[in-house]
Amino acid sequence: ASGPDAEGPFPALILVHGGGWSRGDKQVFIKPLFEPLTEAGFVWFSVNYRLAPACRYPAPVDDVVTAVRWVKEHASEYKADPKRLALIGESAGGHPVALVGARYGKELGLRAVAPFYAPCDMESLAVERAASDRAPKSIAAFIGYTELNEQARLLLREASPVTHVAADMPPFLLIHGD
Repeated sequence: ASGPDAEGPFPALILVHGGGWSRGDKQVFIKPLFEPLTEAGFVWFSVNYRLAPACRYPAPVDDVVTAVRWVKEHASEYKADPKRLALIGESAGGHPVALVGARYGKELGLRAVAPFYAPCDMESLAVERAASDRAPKSIAAFIGYTELNEQARLLLREASPVTHVAADMPPFLLIHGD
């Protein structure tokens, strides 16, 4: 965790790294955000999550929910404001960020969710990649299927943030691009 040196409490961010659900850690990929967020007056927490293929969906999602609860419980120790808590994740890390925001954002009291180039429709992505002969190995390993059958498609739908879009979600900023 890191944050400003002033009195506080400050808005807090939980950062979730990318890596195709199977690699990376809290010091890789998302590191370029550390300094700008500190300079902007945020307290931030960069977290790890369990990786595929050893751990499959919903393990990373559960880990992000656990991180939110932990930050809220320990907010005062880090001068963080638990009532101003947002999630940021990039690529595969943006997926659990978006899913947690959509499914549990209200319950967890999240104020904002900002996934960077996150897969939000897992079923469409898996079907599109399978049809174009670009094997969706990272998705299959993360979800835990070997054949893109109806059971796999149901699980992909459940794991898709778009499936859980609701009017009472926290605000989302979806960022995509090069």
